Amino acid sequence: MRAPVIRHVGPLMRADLLAPEFDERISLRDAFRAMEAFVEAYLARGDGAVSEFFDFYISTAPEGLAAQSGAATDFLAAYAAIRASHA
Repeated sequence: MRAPVIRHVGPLMRADLLAPEFDERISLRDAFRAMEAFVEAYLARGDGAVSEFFDFYISTAPEGLAAQSGAATDFLAAYAAIRASHA
């Protein structure tokens, strides 16, 4: 699985959520497990409180971009981990 395309938007870098990696269809169960792993990884790094996670880290910007370039990559990594553990 390759990393999402990262683009500069003004002074910020954004991850393209319209990248083909985000077109995969998954079950709600796997989506829930991926989000759980995603949040656990965020909290384990000590990046901030859960409220910051929802307000800032996973927010989306216009044109199908993630507000934080690392969030999209981190989500794909979390999804890959749950897929591997349930294969």
